[in-house]
Amino acid sequence: MKQFELDKLFDKKQAIKTLIVTDDQPLCEIYAGKYLKSLPSDLSAMKLYYDEYDLISARDHLSAPGLFNDGNLLIIRSAKKIPFKEIEQLIEITYKNSAAYMLIFYEAEDYKDIILKAEKLEREKNLAAVRLFAPKPQIAVNFLLENAREKNINLTPDLADHILRINNNNLSFAIADLDKLALYDEINIPLIDKISAGHSEGDNTKLIQALIEKRAFYEELSQLLNENGEMQVLLSLYRDFQTLFTHRLAQRLGKDARDFLGYNLPPDVASARANLSSRVNMRQFLAIFELLSDLEARFKGDLEDASQKSSALYAALITLQTKLL
Repeated sequence: MKQFELDKLFDKKQAIKTLIVTDDQPLCEIYAGKYLKSLPSDLSAMKLYYDEYDLISARDHLSAPGLFNDGNLLIIRSAKKIPFKEIEQLIEITYKNSAAYMLIFYEAEDYKDIILKAEKLEREKNLAAVRLFAPKPQIAVNFLLENAREKNINLTPDLADHILRINNNNLSFAIADLDKLALYDEINIPLIDKISAGHSEGDNTKLIQALIEKRAFYEELSQLLNENGEMQVLLSLYRDFQTLFTHRLAQRLGKDARDFLGYNLPPDVASARANLSSRVNMRQFLAIFELLSDLEARFKGDLEDASQKSSALYAALITLQTKLL
């Protein structure tokens, strides 16, 4: 199932007995929250996290009759693959028990085979199996604005963009900051900078500047990797170059970036992005996107441990700099 199809199910308030999500962790957190909110309020929940998972315990909980509540909920979080035969058993029990629901949250980057197998059972067993990918900048802004409306927070698109950027485009961190901002009547950039959890993208901007200016970047990259995983740094770089590409395209067509973003940026931010983007031509942007996409595929394929990924990321960024010559 695609993400937009899952959105339609939530919009229609259509019941989902089992939800399986994987890939982009911040987005998985958001959709897991949406799913839990859509379920009956009085469920008996069992949480099996990581090594706590046990097939017999999971099966017994889903099979138990809901005598004093609305039913049973099983939440599984795992960074290891669970044999699909076991998942299939749990899906079958959940489907047959009208008072049972299940959420499986894979905290890893690629479980495509599990999703593909589960998708074949979607219509028959009333489940949704979805790979959630990091949203593009404008979509991420819309997610944050929607969340702000739900919390009655008066947030403008440019402020939402700033919250995301200061949190390195991590939606989970950005939404956590919204909870703090809800305590204030008036929200502005100085306030956001003050209360933010501190997952700042400042060093990320420094890394991109070093890349574009063809300077040494090992220190900036190392600091980012000390605070984030290799995949998160890679995806963040990809999103930032997408944003710069938007500004470059606007320049080329003689338009304002607002025409593409759908909102006004603070003048200093718009000026900084325009300046950086003007130093990269369209051919170079396409080469950068191809390079980063290939590296993402490697991260999800033959590169397993962190040291391999760090080395591959460093080597790729050296190659990226050569494409800017």
